[in-house]
Amino acid sequence: MNGEHVKCFLDGQLVHDFTYDLAHLKPLHAVVSRVTASGDIIMKVANVSSQSIDTRISIDGASLVGSNCEVSILTSANPRDENSIEAPMKVVPRSKVVQGVGRIFRYTFDPNSVTVIRLKASQ
Repeated sequence: MNGEHVKCFLDGQLVHDFTYDLAHLKPLHAVVSRVTASGDIIMKVANVSSQSIDTRISIDGASLVGSNCEVSILTSANPRDENSIEAPMKVVPRSKVVQGVGRIFRYTFDPNSVTVIRLKASQ
């Protein structure tokens, strides 16, 4: 990647060549799913910006959401950080329990992060 221009190669062959507009890149990207057996809601959110983002989360389609949730966060101060043989623990997930959640709650996503939130819920 060079600035806003991206080229992707597979086996030495160019397969994608495009330019994207950084000014219009949205900082949060999310996927939400539900575990059929338990009713749990799993949210996976990527914050691609260098800033924390405070967000209002509203859960629809669940009659009851637990008051705490499990959160796993993978982040680093520098988005180019990666693990290596010399530094195998440079970027590692950390887990925590967040209290005070419900059908509507606020959560602040760390900069340069991927966050997985698991909510106990019933339909």
